[in-house]
Amino acid sequence: GALWFTNQGNNSIGRITTAGVATAYTGTGIDNPQGITTGPDGALWFTNGGNNSIGRITTAGVETNYTGTGIDNPQGITTGPDGALWFTNLSGNSVTGNGSIGRITTSGVVTNYTGPASGAVIESPPAITAGPDGALWFTNGDSIGRITTPGGPAPQLVQSAGSSTKTVTLPAPSKPGDLLV
Repeated sequence: GALWFTNQGNNSIGRITTAGVATAYTGTGIDNPQGITTGPDGALWFTNGGNNSIGRITTAGVETNYTGTGIDNPQGITTGPDGALWFTNLSGNSVTGNGSIGRITTSGVVTNYTGPASGAVIESPPAITAGPDGALWFTNGDSIGRITTPGGPAPQLVQSAGSSTKTVTLPAPSKPGDLLV
């Protein structure tokens, strides 16, 4: 078995075996990698904060880099219950000027959730994980955020701070790529 990690210091994705043998993968698209997760396709997916992209690397070291609208200073990444990868953007939210939550399919189609113009907001979220309730949970400024995935109820952002909770239904995103299977 092996462990995979991001290595910001030398712009690489690292692999280390349990025996301590390390390998560094330094593809041209790897720039300030942040978060890493195993994708539903068996590859490792990671965020590149340095070049505003989402990277994918196979266990054989073959790298693919995805760029485009909806990826802006990505940090955390996780595999969602819907079979897509979900990531946090520290910036790039045209509604609030803060961060957003992004979704990328294994074929590279990106959707960006910026939140509503008022109410609960997404504030430069650095980390995200899939919760046991089938939703995605993320750190969010001074709160913890929760967003439901497509296919379930309408995507919602729930923000918890102290003893108060706000739930705001997000507008349905435009996902033209979902029908191109």
